[in-house]
Amino acid sequence: MSNGKMFESPVQEGDVIYVIDEKKYYLVEALEAAGTFVKDFGAIDAGGKLEYQEFKELYPPRGFVLFARLLPVDDVRLYIRVARESMRGALENATYYVDRFVSENIWYHTLAEVWVLHGMKFYVDVMDNTGSGVSSSKVRVLAWFYRVREISEEEAEGRRVVRVRILPIAMGKTE
Repeated sequence: MSNGKMFESPVQEGDVIYVIDEKKYYLVEALEAAGTFVKDFGAIDAGGKLEYQEFKELYPPRGFVLFARLLPVDDVRLYIRVARESMRGALENATYYVDRFVSENIWYHTLAEVWVLHGMKFYVDVMDNTGSGVSSSKVRVLAWFYRVREISEEEAEGRRVVRVRILPIAMGKTE
């Protein structure tokens, strides 16, 4: 993971990203700070939730991997979902979300980090955290793009390998 104070890239050119979920190695050929942008999911009624909002802006082109922090700007809770076919576990009595508390406390920003591969679907649920409704539900995205090439395990030997998960543990009852 990156430094808790700065949003630095956890990998550099020549490093290898090992995606645990897929058991694949990717050589980082180039990296680029993608900057920051804000996505507004729209108004939410009191106590309401916008479910299964596809976050298409996070989809990298073929041959790239995206590393991002998703930080709520407005007083909303952001639930990170993955496509049902990619679930790797579930806890019935826990719910994981990112809210403004995480955004406002830089030491917790690493809790809002995600990795996205080309072809991966990415969804979020956005919920009113005020109890009285919000007129906007903005989320700030800070990101790095990595141009990568898949390599064999043998080619990864002798290089710095950064192990990542692209699929968060699914929390909350999923039935």
